[in-house]
Amino acid sequence: AINRLSSLGRCRQAGGGLDTEDHFFAFMPLYGTDDSVFISVGIPASHAFNDVNQTMVRNIALFLSVMVLLLVVAWWLGGLFIMKPINSLVHTTQQVAEGDLNVRPNLKTARGEFGILAQSISEMADALAQRDKERRAAERAIRAYAADLERSNRDLQDFANIASHDIQEPLRKIANFSDILRYRYSKDLDQNAKDYLNRIQSSVERLQTFILALLNFSRIST
Repeated sequence: AINRLSSLGRCRQAGGGLDTEDHFFAFMPLYGTDDSVFISVGIPASHAFNDVNQTMVRNIALFLSVMVLLLVVAWWLGGLFIMKPINSLVHTTQQVAEGDLNVRPNLKTARGEFGILAQSISEMADALAQRDKERRAAERAIRAYAADLERSNRDLQDFANIASHDIQEPLRKIANFSDILRYRYSKDLDQNAKDYLNRIQSSVERLQTFILALLNFSRIST
């Protein structure tokens, strides 16, 4: 009878057997033989480690599955909380750079650095929009002022034309007729009449000088 397990070892089956697979052997002394006779029972090593190997394979597969799941979740969370805000901020800055000053970052619930960056971009866009509004108002004012200047220049030019033609022509006639009166009828004029003619010619010269001064002033203003 077998009463106890005495030893457990691993060896290759020998003695002419055809099985060369590793085995585990259990050695037990045979009762009543003064421990000189043993009974050995062996099982293949592959059978002994079959459950362990299967458990290890399951554990490795479970570990890899968990790692893949964690990577997928990390990728999804990174896209939701990191890449999405970054893409929104980049898209907003590109639109602002292209001249669309009404666009704002769509990150109302963003916090931390992304929230601060979105707020800074919004403030920058507001400042640029205000400056653009002021620039447009200044351009409108400049265009209106330029139109007023052009209209004033036309008025000055019209005045110059009127002064050179409509006003100087009567003055030339007055000067001519006063000269005719002086040279043709000087014998028939008394001293007072001659004095009147001199005053007329003097006034005509002063008025012509004044008209020429206005013409020069209109050219300088233009």
